[in-house]
Amino acid sequence: MYQGLFRKRQPDIARDYGRICQEELLTPEHIISSATRDAGGSRMAQTILARSNERIDTNLKLILPLPSVEATEEMLDKAKHHLLAKVAKAFWQER
Repeated sequence: MYQGLFRKRQPDIARDYGRICQEELLTPEHIISSATRDAGGSRMAQTILARSNERIDTNLKLILPLPSVEATEEMLDKAKHHLLAKVAKAFWQER
């Protein structure tokens, strides 16, 4: 008896279940919060900073020949640390 009722309402129930998952369970805020808490958050921050550092190094090699003023290692390190600080700040603000 009940099986027939479920089959008849299955599309409605599936739609409601999907809506609940989308709006209440799997929100971007919940996903970000879950991924950035505790040790997982520390690992994620380290990974983001390491990848950002790699990308900066890679892209610096491409743009270094462009400026008319030669950039010193000290200037490049300062710029790189400034960019990494911005990345870290943006990450922690999302938490």
